[in-house]
Amino acid sequence: MSRVCGKLDLMMPHRANSFVIEFPDDEPNLEVTSLSFDADTLAAGATTSSFYLTVSIRTSTGGTPPAFVVRAKPPQFNEPGTAERIKRASQDSLSVAGLATKGTKVEVEATVVCQPKP
Repeated sequence: MSRVCGKLDLMMPHRANSFVIEFPDDEPNLEVTSLSFDADTLAAGATTSSFYLTVSIRTSTGGTPPAFVVRAKPPQFNEPGTAERIKRASQDSLSVAGLATKGTKVEVEATVVCQPKP
């Protein structure tokens, strides 16, 4: 279960079409232990090259290497990427590809349910 999923405008006009996912490490056996994605603007059916992504994983041997981080928002980090959001029924699909710190290529495909049906 995510902590945050969907629009998080923080009462700021430039975030009126924001998209945020915060996925915590609540289960001990997941390969992806945490995922954080934040885009000031990413409407359903759109793409953006301005976002922030952090992904932490657990290896098959139980190790937890440092998180992969793509800072595509500020240009000074030279970590470009693209994020695409597709909305289908009650699910959002997020596809992100970018360069992380030191040129590490990161690709994430996630299907999330931001507002599950009761």
